[in-house]
Amino acid sequence: MAELDPLTEDALMELFNIGVSRAATSLSSLAKREVSITPPNIKYLSRNEMIDYAIEHIGGEVTAMGIEFEGNVDGHIQLLLARQQALPISKLMLMAQGLEINDKSILRESLLETSNILLNACLGSLANSLKVRFETQVPKLIPSIKKQDIAHDFDDDDFCLDWQFSEISLGVLLQMDLSIQIDDFNAKMMIYLELPSTTVFEERLSAFVKRLTS
Repeated sequence: MAELDPLTEDALMELFNIGVSRAATSLSSLAKREVSITPPNIKYLSRNEMIDYAIEHIGGEVTAMGIEFEGNVDGHIQLLLARQQALPISKLMLMAQGLEINDKSILRESLLETSNILLNACLGSLANSLKVRFETQVPKLIPSIKKQDIAHDFDDDDFCLDWQFSEISLGVLLQMDLSIQIDDFNAKMMIYLELPSTTVFEERLSAFVKRLTS
């Protein structure tokens, strides 16, 4: 699997930093509380390695929200959270708007909206800086990325994501912490970006680095 050279890796990290900072601002407005997200750490992992790593470091079952995108660069991006923290995040966001809701379908939609804000902020940062265009699909929920088939709280099979790419050239895992100033809520969070081909992506990243350093 491909890895980026140090300069392009630093550029990618900076673009994700911009994206998550914008997402934190948007989520703060939605939650009516300060939302902070720590700068990400980066790892290169295959999909199976990512699943093992996420389960080990997030702990227990992991819920993922994924968006597929197509354009100059095709790929898939996921937000990964501990399953036990996924619904509380939805409840906190709704409570901040004065809504006391326990209906799982509404909580799920709130969770998808929250993840959509974060993931599209990251994709938007990449698109604007790398001068690429993305057409994104509606975010989908993966109830549990555990390898074995076990029971979970989200029981709608239509929200299980079918992987589009059988092979990937680049798998990037970004690990960070999410804090919401409601009940001192903290959660470990990961974003996983996978690309079936890196040719255009690396070309645009290299061109971005040259613009910054020239």
